[in-house]
Amino acid sequence: MLKVLQGISNHRQTASATYEVINQLKEQSIDIILFFCSDNYDFKEASLLFYQNFPNARCVGSVVAGGISKAGFTDQSIVAIGLSSPGLQIEVTVIEEIETIPMIYRERVASSFQKLKVNLEENNTFGILFVDGLRNAEEKVLSVIQSIFPIQEFPLIGGSAGDNGKFVETLSYNGSVYSNAAILTTIKTKHPFFLYRENIFIPKSEPLIVTKADIRDRKIYEINHVPAAKYYAKEIGVTVDQLSNYFMSHPFGRLYKNEYWIASPFQINPDLSITTYAQIIPNSEIYIMKPLDPVEVAQKTASIIANEIHKPKAILAFSCVLRNIQFKKEKNGQAVYKALSKSCDLFGATTYGEQIGRFHLNHTLTLLAIGE
Repeated sequence: MLKVLQGISNHRQTASATYEVINQLKEQSIDIILFFCSDNYDFKEASLLFYQNFPNARCVGSVVAGGISKAGFTDQSIVAIGLSSPGLQIEVTVIEEIETIPMIYRERVASSFQKLKVNLEENNTFGILFVDGLRNAEEKVLSVIQSIFPIQEFPLIGGSAGDNGKFVETLSYNGSVYSNAAILTTIKTKHPFFLYRENIFIPKSEPLIVTKADIRDRKIYEINHVPAAKYYAKEIGVTVDQLSNYFMSHPFGRLYKNEYWIASPFQINPDLSITTYAQIIPNSEIYIMKPLDPVEVAQKTASIIANEIHKPKAILAFSCVLRNIQFKKEKNGQAVYKALSKSCDLFGATTYGEQIGRFHLNHTLTLLAIGE
């Protein structure tokens, strides 16, 4: 039997908020706790308190833009979920130095998979990835993990941590805090699970070719041999000076296996190149996107989950901070949450980037549903 406990607090003081969450989770048999702290809290203090109060559980945490829980989307909060089941097997791996040389930690990841005797053919193992979102390194981390399975894709979802530009520790495992790192929690289970990615955009433009780009710096220099910002502005019908006002409503979509994967622009550079929050490969095909009704998309997502997992016990969610900004502007955040949580309360975080499988993307919702 899968036990699921959730806790939430928006108390302003770190210790008070953490203890309020801990008291909602008090259960001696918890195997793992995932917790998320908004950046207004003392993350080191919260991390240590979770570990001290649950010494027999794996405690994995992240600094995020906000929480997702039965209270909906919250900005300044600590949220946590505790899971326990007799057949749950867990390995937690810290991948360090992700900005420069994460590949040297590949053997750590491989060792954790070996301990669990991971066999992707058995469809009984998934990963939950927390990664420092301030290092432009999500793709590097994913390549390290996925390199261990060269033929099949290891199923994982994840979210990028961030501390509003403070560049201090944003990740935690068993009371120790890390920066410039990623934490992969690998879970082997007999319970059914389902991973899903929700996209709330469709193409506005015809396919465009990225004729010059730098994936290391996540910059697009040219689209169809024209300076990127100039071409982008022309496609939308605005001036370059106005362009940044349309980043959120018209991000880039990368086509892969007949699906669109979002990469959000965030900066126009003096040379009219555009910096994005996710890599776009030179000579690849992209689209300028336009938004769908997020409530209608959420209703469809809930139906898909219900068809895959009958009466899910838990749904872990990573939703981009750009979605949260959009929902606040449109005043539909609670309607979106209500639609998504039709079969089960969502738990998770508002993040600075999302991961699923081998992809890092933006302005997206990634979900993991677990059944009985």
